[in-house]
Amino acid sequence: MISRLKRLHLPTFAQMVEDFGHPSCSVIAAALGVHVRTVERWRRDDSAPRAALLALYWITHRGQAELNHDLAYRASIYTAHIQAAKDENERLKRELARVLALGDSGAANLPIYRAETAAELMARPARRVSPSP
Repeated sequence: MISRLKRLHLPTFAQMVEDFGHPSCSVIAAALGVHVRTVERWRRDDSAPRAALLALYWITHRGQAELNHDLAYRASIYTAHIQAAKDENERLKRELARVLALGDSGAANLPIYRAETAAELMARPARRVSPSP
């Protein structure tokens, strides 16, 4: 993910300021935590440190469009993963149904005791218990 920063072709400082609607140097300085004279120099030279350009880039229209594209791509990947999990779940349900339909095969390792379900226990008549002497 961080390798994307190396490939990112950033607009110039002037292009970013234009994208923001030409805010004052004091507004940009406050947003970036630098001195106003620093921003004035960047504007004059149309050159700012890459760190400042990166900080500003993600709030430009172009940076927001890139983020939205990335989010849409990730959403499609996650949707595909979810669909694959659903398909696998359905396949396993079919396999389980097939195995259960085979019924009692008389295997040597069948359990000797089968627990009764709650419905079976409730359907059984009550037993009288005599007190012990």
